Amino acid sequence: MKKPSRKFGNILLAALVGVMVLMSSGDAYAWKCKCCNCICPWFLNCCKKPSTKNIIEFAFDDYRTFFIMDSFYKDQFEKEGLQPMADQWRDFFTTHAMMVGAFLDGYAADAAQANVQSLNANTIRDYQVSDQICKFGTLARSLAGTDSRLSAQQMVMSEIALARNIGTVGGIASSGRGQDNQNRLYGFMEYYCDGKDNNNGLGYFCKAAGSTRDVEYNRDIDFTRTIDDRSTLNVDLTNNTLSRDEKDVVFLGHMLYGHRQDTKRARDAEIKASGGAEKYLLTRSVAARRSVAENTYNAIVAMKAAGSGSSKAYITAMLTSLGMSAKEILKYTNGAYLGATPYAGIDDAVSPSYYTQMEILTKRLYQDPTFYANLMDTKANVKRTSTAMDGLSLAQDRDIFKSMARSEMLLALLLELESGKRSDEISAQTSQIIGQP
Repeated sequence: MKKPSRKFGNILLAALVGVMVLMSSGDAYAWKCKCCNCICPWFLNCCKKPSTKNIIEFAFDDYRTFFIMDSFYKDQFEKEGLQPMADQWRDFFTTHAMMVGAFLDGYAADAAQANVQSLNANTIRDYQVSDQICKFGTLARSLAGTDSRLSAQQMVMSEIALARNIGTVGGIASSGRGQDNQNRLYGFMEYYCDGKDNNNGLGYFCKAAGSTRDVEYNRDIDFTRTIDDRSTLNVDLTNNTLSRDEKDVVFLGHMLYGHRQDTKRARDAEIKASGGAEKYLLTRSVAARRSVAENTYNAIVAMKAAGSGSSKAYITAMLTSLGMSAKEILKYTNGAYLGATPYAGIDDAVSPSYYTQMEILTKRLYQDPTFYANLMDTKANVKRTSTAMDGLSLAQDRDIFKSMARSEMLLALLLELESGKRSDEISAQTSQIIGQP
């Protein structure tokens, strides 16, 4: 077979180039075009030749029509809608949120565990057993119970003194000054007389030397030995037993207050007589002033009266650790009779008084060197110790307030007595002036 000549090849190449030129210059971008209300093949070139701008517009129009609208929109949106895309976004955000939540959960768990460990460490550090705190609790165990008994003791002492001053039937001075002096003198002779007093001149009053009564001498007039030197007295005026301490404090009160009673008690006829009622009112006024003055004495006796006893063993151990002897400790804890011949059932030991407990908690406790050694403790225990001391300080301030209230009453009474004297002087001077011609 004869090969095509070079001339034929050149002619074919020229024809192809021409076709391409026609395609580039015509409006038949695709296999067919739309123009002149006709459809014709591109090679017929029946339409008006477009510009380059038209060719670009036709290209984008075909891209939008065939690819975007037909391929993507119809196949994806119209057939399946937005569900695939929504599923993909949901899976993405869910996975992302789960990862963030896992991080947050881990952080919260670690933080909570760290807080628990920190609290455990603080608990181990702060909640240490402290002997110091136990001392405050045990020594103050019976403080409230003893305080509640204090008012009853003070009330009984006040009633005894008032019965004497107004001459109540059955009292020591029911008929007047003579009976009062006689009863007090009998008590002096029976219990308190020391033959060495008055330059050995009391042989008429005092008993024989063989009936010596230990340490009872002069307790009816010796405030220091009877009350002041002892922190606890064997005094419980609410029972039916009369102890020696009860007898001593009552006799001492009779010697201190109301020494001069009325010569005799006013009868009904005397009160009804002229000036009798006024004289009786004066007697009651004197009794009222004496009750104010004696109230301080009664309060001191009540504070040193027997307590409830819940902390007696701890107070004894505390005083022993301070080096006190057993005899000295008895002054604080038992209120026992210190003489050589105690009476069974009368001189039995009693429990520490309110005065003793407050002295231990506000004074003696801080004389123990171990108190200061125990301050080398945890911060929490030191704060607890400080809080306990503040509480005791408040209780002590309350006692001081009561004492100041009694002092204020006594000062007001003294002012009244002085103003009464001044009033009597002015009344006498006025009467003299009026009586002059």
